[in-house]
Amino acid sequence: MKLLLTILLALFFMHILSFASTPILHHAKIANVISEISPHVTPKKSKKYGIIIHKRSQQYKIDWKIMVAIIKQESDFVEDVINCTRWGCDFGLVQVNSRNINPMKLDVKRLLFDADYAINFQAKHLRYLKNRYSKKDRRM
Repeated sequence: MKLLLTILLALFFMHILSFASTPILHHAKIANVISEISPHVTPKKSKKYGIIIHKRSQQYKIDWKIMVAIIKQESDFVEDVINCTRWGCDFGLVQVNSRNINPMKLDVKRLLFDADYAINFQAKHLRYLKNRYSKKDRRM
């Protein structure tokens, strides 16, 4: 009887802790991935990006790995990067092209210096593309 009670209590506490620690674990996992793929990013920045990416991936139902991969490819996690070519300039972490700034009513300064603003735009835009181009599941 005592063993059964101990097991039940252990399962109960594991269940409670799984809810309490889930977001922290996700943030930490994302931060670790960022640190691994972009060693120049400080632990403080990795944590900051991890929290933001987790929040926005949950909000817009976009896989965080896709978001991290795009940011890695586009800016290598450098917030204030500007890349210009003959087709225009790309701004910030998610490298939004200058041709899209005005039609989408985006703030260039915030794209360059506000990671949450840039990552929110990225997730929102990926959600839009997913809704527009993905095939609808007939089971839903």
